[in-house]
Amino acid sequence: CYPLDRWVEVAGALLSEGFSVCWLGGPSDIGPEVDGSTNLVGKLNLAESMAMVARSTVHLAGDTGSGHIAAAYGVSVVSVFGPTSPDLYRPYGARVRVLQEGSSPSLVRPAQILDAARTLVAEHESKISH
Repeated sequence: CYPLDRWVEVAGALLSEGFSVCWLGGPSDIGPEVDGSTNLVGKLNLAESMAMVARSTVHLAGDTGSGHIAAAYGVSVVSVFGPTSPDLYRPYGARVRVLQEGSSPSLVRPAQILDAARTLVAEHESKISH
């Protein structure tokens, strides 16, 4: 698991840049209360969560199923890995960036996630405008 305080840092930066941030997760997950974001953790069933993912500009995830769902919908994905091999278990798609620094996801810096997300969004927007 990527540390929650780091996800909060990433969310704060994205909110300050004008992005909408929505938190998704299951009933046993912790949903942070971040001013300006929407906390839907534990409030949606799987189909509703998938619909939210499908509507996303970019989906940020740990090594979880939601990253695979986003990639299947063609949504840009930044996936943070720890000890699991991304060569075997990464989400696949043209708009997927996997970040891994050693065997702990906590070694991935929030700035790396933000840079990957910004790059994916910019690449996607430039393709739309052409």
